[in-house]
Amino acid sequence: FLMIGALVLWACAIALIFLFPESDYRSVLLIALLIVHCGEIPYTLKLLKGKVSPVTIATKTFLFGFTWWLPFNKGILKG
Repeated sequence: FLMIGALVLWACAIALIFLFPESDYRSVLLIALLIVHCGEIPYTLKLLKGKVSPVTIATKTFLFGFTWWLPFNKGILKG
């Protein structure tokens, strides 16, 4: 359920750019998501090393953030 919320947040961030083209703050949410999720990738690669491929870790962390890697690390989610 949380991972769906993460995807909805990405969609909202992208939609804001198109819905409010005159706003100076239209891309703040998108940039914040990029910074936060990219910042999680090195930590997640160390945390889940050997459990899943690095490409899977980077992709899912970028898309879902901690809503993917935290449950996966605790054994709630598989692959």
